[in-house]
Amino acid sequence: MSAAQATNNHGLAAANRPFPLHPFNKNPMRTRADVVDACASLLDPLAAGTSAGGALVRVAGTGTRFDETAAQSEGYARPLWGLAPLLAGGSEYGGTERYVRGLVSGTDPEHEEFWGYMEDLDQRMVEACPIGFTLAIAGKQFWDPLTEKQRENVAAYLGSMNDKEMPNTNWYVPHRHLNLLCLLL
Repeated sequence: MSAAQATNNHGLAAANRPFPLHPFNKNPMRTRADVVDACASLLDPLAAGTSAGGALVRVAGTGTRFDETAAQSEGYARPLWGLAPLLAGGSEYGGTERYVRGLVSGTDPEHEEFWGYMEDLDQRMVEACPIGFTLAIAGKQFWDPLTEKQRENVAAYLGSMNDKEMPNTNWYVPHRHLNLLCLLL
């Protein structure tokens, strides 16, 4: 088969999918319910890779250069960018408790799933931003249910970035957000 003939088979190759399209692709995204469904369709599959304590979420392989705990804390934290606004807007998500449990486990230095306090130039600084954002806008679900000790652990964990070196990049954004959050709480 020549290259020209193979090029003509592009439609066949494009239609050959190793897996079905994600439900997100079929969502019209016209109504609030559509957006809630879209968010749930992105969050639900993560349950399979979530640790017992909820603080670590493994998503297949990664190309990260940082340690595995930081990579799996990223798997925990990044979905909060969708979950927090969903909750803040008055919607519910059935897996919310899993994320609250993860916050408690990940910030507890006595728990086996503790993320570890932040060090200089640490990826955990970036993951602290969606956590702080979540506490700021969805505190009813994420902050209010915590015990005093759990709140102290969360504050100590997030505050552990304040005396650390950050690269001269957009990493300063989480630092500023978290310090503003501390003023609110």
